[in-house]
Amino acid sequence: MVRPLLGATREDIETYAITYRIPYLEDESNAEDDYTRNRYRHHLIPFLKKENPQFQNKFDQFATYITMAHELILQEANDFIAQHIARTDNTRNINLNHFNTLKDIVKIEVCSLLASEVAESPVELTFGQYQALLEASTSKKPMVEVHLDKHLFAIKSYSTMSLRRERMVSIPFEYQITDLCELVLPDGARLSLSRINSIFDGNTYELWYNDLDSIFPLTIRNRHPGDRVKTAVGTKKVKDLFIDKKVPHALRDTLPIIVNAEDEIIWIPGYYHKPYPKHTQCLLLSYQKGSDSC
Repeated sequence: MVRPLLGATREDIETYAITYRIPYLEDESNAEDDYTRNRYRHHLIPFLKKENPQFQNKFDQFATYITMAHELILQEANDFIAQHIARTDNTRNINLNHFNTLKDIVKIEVCSLLASEVAESPVELTFGQYQALLEASTSKKPMVEVHLDKHLFAIKSYSTMSLRRERMVSIPFEYQITDLCELVLPDGARLSLSRINSIFDGNTYELWYNDLDSIFPLTIRNRHPGDRVKTAVGTKKVKDLFIDKKVPHALRDTLPIIVNAEDEIIWIPGYYHKPYPKHTQCLLLSYQKGSDSC
Protein backbone atom coordinates (compact mmCIF):
# COMPACT_ATOMS: atom_id res chain seq x y z
CA MET A 1 0.00 0.00 0.00
CA VAL A 2 1.33 3.41 -1.00
CA ARG A 3 0.20 6.60 0.75
CA PRO A 4 2.04 9.44 -1.03
CA LEU A 5 0.29 12.19 0.97
CA LEU A 6 0.79 10.65 4.41
CA GLY A 7 3.37 13.31 5.30
CA ALA A 8 1.20 16.22 4.11
CA THR A 9 -1.02 18.12 6.54
CA ARG A 10 -4.66 18.89 5.89
CA GLU A 11 -3.75 22.57 5.61
CA ASP A 12 -1.09 21.78 2.98
CA ILE A 13 -3.58 19.86 0.86
CA GLU A 14 -6.34 22.49 1.16
CA THR A 15 -3.89 25.32 0.33
CA TYR A 16 -2.64 23.40 -2.72
CA ALA A 17 -6.21 22.76 -3.92
CA ILE A 18 -7.15 26.43 -3.54
CA THR A 19 -3.93 27.71 -5.14
CA TYR A 20 -4.31 25.52 -8.24
CA ARG A 21 -8.12 25.75 -8.31
CA ILE A 22 -8.62 22.01 -7.88
CA PRO A 23 -12.24 21.23 -6.99
CA TYR A 24 -12.79 18.71 -4.21
CA LEU A 25 -15.60 17.25 -2.15
CA GLU A 26 -15.74 16.82 1.60
CA ASP A 27 -17.86 14.20 3.36
CA GLU A 28 -20.35 15.98 5.62
CA SER A 29 -19.64 13.41 8.37
CA ASN A 30 -16.16 14.96 8.76
CA ALA A 31 -17.78 17.78 10.75
CA GLU A 32 -19.31 15.38 13.30
CA ASP A 33 -17.74 13.83 16.40
CA ASP A 34 -19.30 10.39 15.87
CA TYR A 35 -16.01 8.76 14.81
CA THR A 36 -12.82 8.46 16.83
CA ARG A 37 -10.71 9.90 14.02
CA ASN A 38 -12.91 13.00 13.89
CA ARG A 39 -12.63 13.57 17.63
CA TYR A 40 -8.84 13.40 17.23
CA ARG A 41 -8.98 15.96 14.40
CA HIS A 42 -11.36 18.33 16.15
CA HIS A 43 -9.99 18.22 19.68
CA LEU A 44 -6.69 16.40 20.12
CA ILE A 45 -4.73 17.77 17.16
CA PRO A 46 -5.62 21.44 17.86
CA PHE A 47 -4.47 20.90 21.46
CA LEU A 48 -1.17 19.37 20.30
CA LYS A 49 -0.63 22.25 17.86
CA LYS A 50 -1.19 24.72 20.65
CA GLU A 51 1.33 22.95 22.86
CA ASN A 52 3.90 22.52 20.07
CA PRO A 53 3.36 24.03 16.61
CA GLN A 54 5.99 21.58 15.25
CA PHE A 55 4.23 18.47 16.53
CA GLN A 56 3.52 17.25 12.96
CA ASN A 57 7.25 17.32 12.13
CA LYS A 58 8.02 15.49 15.39
CA PHE A 59 5.49 12.78 14.50
CA ASP A 60 6.98 12.43 11.01
CA GLN A 61 10.50 12.11 12.48
CA PHE A 62 9.34 9.46 14.93
CA ALA A 63 7.63 7.52 12.13
CA THR A 64 10.88 7.65 10.15
CA TYR A 65 12.85 6.25 13.10
CA ILE A 66 10.29 3.44 13.54
CA THR A 67 10.44 2.60 9.83
CA MET A 68 14.24 2.44 9.87
CA ALA A 69 14.24 0.26 12.98
CA HIS A 70 11.66 -2.09 11.49
CA GLU A 71 13.73 -2.48 8.33
CA LEU A 72 16.66 -3.68 10.45
CA ILE A 73 14.46 -6.05 12.47
CA LEU A 74 12.90 -7.41 9.27
CA GLN A 75 16.32 -8.05 7.74
CA GLU A 76 17.50 -9.97 10.82
CA ALA A 77 14.26 -11.98 10.89
CA ASN A 78 14.53 -12.91 7.21
CA ASP A 79 18.19 -13.89 7.63
CA PHE A 80 17.22 -16.18 10.52
CA ILE A 81 14.35 -17.74 8.56
CA ALA A 82 16.62 -18.44 5.59
CA GLN A 83 19.12 -20.29 7.79
CA HIS A 84 17.14 -22.02 10.51
CA ILE A 85 13.58 -22.79 9.37
CA ALA A 86 12.50 -26.19 8.04
CA ARG A 87 9.42 -26.06 5.82
CA THR A 88 6.74 -28.60 4.89
CA ASP A 89 3.42 -27.92 3.15
CA ASN A 90 1.52 -27.02 6.33
CA THR A 91 4.29 -26.41 8.85
CA ARG A 92 7.22 -24.17 9.69
CA ASN A 93 9.62 -25.73 12.21
CA ILE A 94 11.76 -23.38 14.32
CA ASN A 95 15.02 -24.58 15.86
CA LEU A 96 14.69 -23.14 19.38
CA ASN A 97 18.40 -23.48 20.18
CA HIS A 98 19.06 -20.80 17.54
CA PHE A 99 15.76 -18.93 17.96
CA ASN A 100 16.41 -18.20 21.65
CA THR A 101 19.65 -16.38 20.85
CA LEU A 102 17.64 -13.63 19.12
CA LYS A 103 16.36 -10.43 20.70
CA ASP A 104 12.68 -10.65 21.63
CA ILE A 105 11.67 -8.08 19.01
CA VAL A 106 13.34 -10.15 16.27
CA LYS A 107 11.64 -13.31 17.60
CA ILE A 108 8.29 -11.54 17.30
CA GLU A 109 9.04 -10.57 13.69
CA VAL A 110 10.06 -14.17 12.86
CA CYS A 111 6.78 -15.46 14.33
CA SER A 112 4.79 -12.83 12.45
CA LEU A 113 6.39 -13.69 9.10
CA LEU A 114 6.04 -17.44 9.59
CA ALA A 115 2.43 -17.22 10.79
CA SER A 116 1.51 -15.36 7.60
CA GLU A 117 3.44 -17.93 5.53
CA VAL A 118 1.61 -20.85 7.09
CA ALA A 119 -1.80 -19.16 6.86
CA GLU A 120 -1.03 -18.10 3.25
CA SER A 121 -2.40 -14.63 4.06
CA PRO A 122 -1.40 -11.76 6.37
CA VAL A 123 -1.98 -12.64 10.02
CA GLU A 124 -2.24 -10.03 12.77
CA LEU A 125 -1.37 -11.55 16.14
CA THR A 126 -2.05 -9.75 19.40
CA PHE A 127 0.69 -8.69 21.81
CA GLY A 128 -0.59 -11.35 24.21
CA GLN A 129 -0.19 -14.05 21.56
CA TYR A 130 3.39 -12.94 20.84
CA GLN A 131 4.11 -13.07 24.57
CA ALA A 132 2.67 -16.60 24.72
CA LEU A 133 4.94 -17.67 21.84
CA LEU A 134 8.03 -16.19 23.52
CA GLU A 135 7.14 -17.89 26.81
CA ALA A 136 6.61 -21.22 25.01
CA SER A 137 9.98 -20.93 23.26
CA THR A 138 11.83 -20.81 26.61
CA SER A 139 9.52 -23.08 28.61
CA LYS A 140 11.09 -26.00 30.46
CA LYS A 141 8.02 -28.09 29.66
CA PRO A 142 8.64 -30.62 26.86
CA MET A 143 5.25 -29.87 25.25
CA VAL A 144 3.44 -26.51 24.99
CA GLU A 145 0.65 -25.56 22.59
CA VAL A 146 -0.40 -22.00 21.72
CA HIS A 147 -3.72 -21.48 19.92
CA LEU A 148 -3.30 -18.52 17.55
CA ASP A 149 -6.58 -18.64 15.63
CA LYS A 150 -9.13 -21.16 14.38
CA HIS A 151 -6.71 -22.83 11.98
CA LEU A 152 -3.28 -21.79 13.26
CA PHE A 153 -1.36 -23.44 16.08
CA ALA A 154 2.13 -23.27 17.55
CA ILE A 155 3.39 -26.47 19.16
CA LYS A 156 6.61 -26.44 21.17
CA SER A 157 8.13 -29.90 21.51
CA TYR A 158 11.56 -30.12 23.14
CA SER A 159 13.94 -28.00 21.02
CA THR A 160 11.51 -27.35 18.15
CA MET A 161 8.50 -25.07 17.83
CA SER A 162 6.18 -25.76 14.91
CA LEU A 163 3.71 -23.31 13.43
CA ARG A 164 0.99 -25.40 11.81
CA ARG A 165 -2.08 -24.59 9.76
CA GLU A 166 -3.93 -27.47 11.43
CA ARG A 167 -3.32 -29.70 14.43
CA MET A 168 -1.50 -32.88 13.46
CA VAL A 169 -4.05 -35.69 13.65
CA SER A 170 -2.68 -39.21 13.66
CA ILE A 171 -4.45 -41.77 11.47
CA PRO A 172 -4.24 -45.37 12.72
CA PHE A 173 -2.62 -47.67 10.17
CA GLU A 174 -1.49 -51.27 9.93
CA TYR A 175 -0.12 -53.15 6.92
CA GLN A 176 1.19 -56.67 6.50
CA ILE A 177 4.10 -57.24 4.13
CA THR A 178 4.70 -60.65 2.59
CA ASP A 179 6.81 -59.61 -0.40
CA LEU A 180 8.90 -56.80 -1.83
CA CYS A 181 6.84 -53.63 -2.00
CA GLU A 182 6.60 -49.89 -1.41
CA LEU A 183 4.07 -48.26 0.93
CA VAL A 184 2.88 -44.68 1.29
CA LEU A 185 1.86 -44.00 4.90
CA PRO A 186 -0.97 -41.63 5.95
CA ASP A 187 1.42 -38.74 6.67
CA GLY A 188 2.99 -39.05 3.21
CA ALA A 189 6.05 -40.98 4.39
CA ARG A 190 7.29 -43.82 2.18
CA LEU A 191 8.57 -47.22 3.21
CA SER A 192 9.97 -49.83 0.85
CA LEU A 193 11.26 -53.39 1.08
CA SER A 194 13.73 -54.25 -1.67
CA ARG A 195 16.85 -56.24 -2.49
CA ILE A 196 18.87 -53.20 -3.56
CA ASN A 197 19.70 -49.81 -2.10
CA SER A 198 16.62 -47.61 -2.10
CA ILE A 199 16.42 -44.28 -3.89
CA PHE A 200 15.08 -42.84 -0.61
CA ASP A 201 17.37 -40.47 1.22
CA GLY A 202 16.03 -41.57 4.60
CA ASN A 203 16.81 -44.45 6.98
CA THR A 204 17.61 -48.03 5.98
CA TYR A 205 17.40 -51.27 7.99
CA GLU A 206 19.04 -54.57 6.99
CA LEU A 207 17.06 -57.80 7.25
CA TRP A 208 19.44 -60.75 6.94
CA TYR A 209 18.10 -64.24 6.28
CA ASN A 210 18.75 -67.73 4.96
CA ASP A 211 15.07 -68.51 4.46
CA LEU A 212 12.43 -65.90 3.58
CA ASP A 213 9.95 -67.70 5.84
CA SER A 214 11.97 -66.33 8.74
CA ILE A 215 11.30 -62.75 7.54
CA PHE A 216 7.64 -62.69 6.57
CA PRO A 217 5.14 -61.52 7.44
CA LEU A 218 6.25 -58.07 8.59
CA THR A 219 3.73 -55.70 10.14
CA ILE A 220 3.96 -51.93 9.65
CA ARG A 221 1.81 -49.95 12.10
CA ASN A 222 1.78 -46.98 14.42
CA ARG A 223 2.42 -47.48 18.12
CA HIS A 224 0.07 -49.36 20.42
CA PRO A 225 -0.36 -48.88 24.20
CA GLY A 226 2.11 -51.10 26.04
CA ASP A 227 4.55 -51.49 23.11
CA ARG A 228 8.04 -52.46 24.29
CA VAL A 229 11.45 -52.86 22.63
CA LYS A 230 14.36 -55.06 23.65
CA THR A 231 17.46 -53.41 25.06
CA ALA A 232 20.84 -54.67 26.24
CA VAL A 233 19.49 -54.88 29.81
CA GLY A 234 15.93 -56.05 29.24
CA THR A 235 12.99 -54.20 27.69
CA LYS A 236 11.75 -50.63 27.60
CA LYS A 237 8.37 -49.10 26.85
CA VAL A 238 8.22 -47.38 23.47
CA LYS A 239 6.64 -44.43 25.30
CA ASP A 240 9.75 -44.13 27.50
CA LEU A 241 12.04 -44.60 24.49
CA PHE A 242 10.35 -41.65 22.77
CA ILE A 243 10.74 -39.52 25.90
CA ASP A 244 14.43 -40.43 26.21
CA LYS A 245 15.03 -39.72 22.51
CA LYS A 246 13.00 -36.46 22.73
CA VAL A 247 10.78 -37.49 19.84
CA PRO A 248 8.35 -34.61 19.10
CA HIS A 249 4.88 -35.39 20.45
CA ALA A 250 3.25 -34.72 17.09
CA LEU A 251 5.48 -37.37 15.50
CA ARG A 252 5.05 -40.19 18.01
CA ASP A 253 1.78 -41.56 16.62
CA THR A 254 2.80 -41.21 12.97
CA LEU A 255 6.14 -43.03 13.10
CA PRO A 256 5.98 -46.55 11.64
CA ILE A 257 6.65 -49.42 14.02
CA ILE A 258 8.07 -52.47 12.18
CA VAL A 259 7.14 -55.78 13.81
CA ASN A 260 8.42 -59.22 12.81
CA ALA A 261 6.51 -62.50 12.59
CA GLU A 262 7.09 -63.13 16.32
CA ASP A 263 5.33 -59.83 17.16
CA GLU A 264 8.67 -58.29 18.16
CA ILE A 265 9.47 -54.67 17.34
CA ILE A 266 12.62 -54.66 15.22
CA TRP A 267 12.76 -51.10 13.86
CA ILE A 268 11.48 -47.59 14.52
CA PRO A 269 13.15 -45.43 11.83
CA GLY A 270 15.61 -43.00 13.34
CA TYR A 271 15.09 -44.12 16.94
CA TYR A 272 15.45 -47.88 17.43
CA HIS A 273 16.70 -50.96 15.62
CA LYS A 274 17.19 -54.53 16.77
CA PRO A 275 20.36 -55.96 15.20
CA TYR A 276 19.73 -58.88 12.89
CA PRO A 277 22.39 -61.64 12.87
CA LYS A 278 24.06 -61.68 9.45
CA HIS A 279 23.20 -64.59 7.18
CA THR A 280 23.71 -65.26 3.49
CA GLN A 281 21.14 -62.87 2.00
CA CYS A 282 19.74 -59.47 2.85
CA LEU A 283 16.61 -57.39 2.26
CA LEU A 284 16.56 -53.63 2.80
CA LEU A 285 13.78 -51.73 4.54
CA SER A 286 13.98 -48.03 3.67
CA TYR A 287 12.03 -45.14 5.15
CA GLN A 288 11.62 -41.53 4.06
CA LYS A 289 9.69 -38.88 5.99
CA GLY A 290 6.53 -37.46 4.49
CA SER A 291 5.80 -33.81 3.80
CA ASP A 292 3.56 -33.62 6.88
CA SER A 293 6.16 -35.07 9.26
CA CYS A 294 7.88 -32.81 11.80
